[in-house]
Amino acid sequence: MPCLTELPDGYRELKQLNLQDDKKTLLIVNGLAVALYLILFAIAFIIKPFDLDLITIDLIVSLLTCVAFIVYMVLHELTHGIAMKHFGGQRVKYGFTGLYAYAGSDADYFSAKAYIKIALAPFVLWTLFFTVLLILCHKTLYWSLIFLQVTNISGCAGDIYVAYLVSKYKEEIYVRDTGLDVTIYGEGYEE
Repeated sequence: MPCLTELPDGYRELKQLNLQDDKKTLLIVNGLAVALYLILFAIAFIIKPFDLDLITIDLIVSLLTCVAFIVYMVLHELTHGIAMKHFGGQRVKYGFTGLYAYAGSDADYFSAKAYIKIALAPFVLWTLFFTVLLILCHKTLYWSLIFLQVTNISGCAGDIYVAYLVSKYKEEIYVRDTGLDVTIYGEGYEE
């Protein structure tokens, strides 16, 4: 079953992640995000270097890029929520902590396979979307789209990290993601 509302008998908490309280995990995820951001911008610069003599600040494009960034953040979380619903989630809630936007459900437990797809859905969908836009509009909106693409990929660092942790379990596990924390449940040992 991709989603349960009650855990099977004998299942207990194996691991909990909370980026608000767990400083080690916060450093890992944010370190990964910063590393991805720097690497991807370096690659973008190698592909198309800035020509400092030709740079002009286009206020309208800059404002539209900022609006697109905010819209993207909402769509990223909606993508998680739609994936949760697709895999049987009953009550998806959305929020913003001041540090992170989130989608989550405190009533649903997702199988490892379903949860990995839920976690990675925005990464796959929006990376493909921005890649297509970059191919189609690379001459006119290159740096705006690069900003959105790099923000997308680096912003998925937490999703990638949690998907990696869930994938390491060899046994059947279930994952509850409230949006504020992720808890892994199983019968066996803690990874």
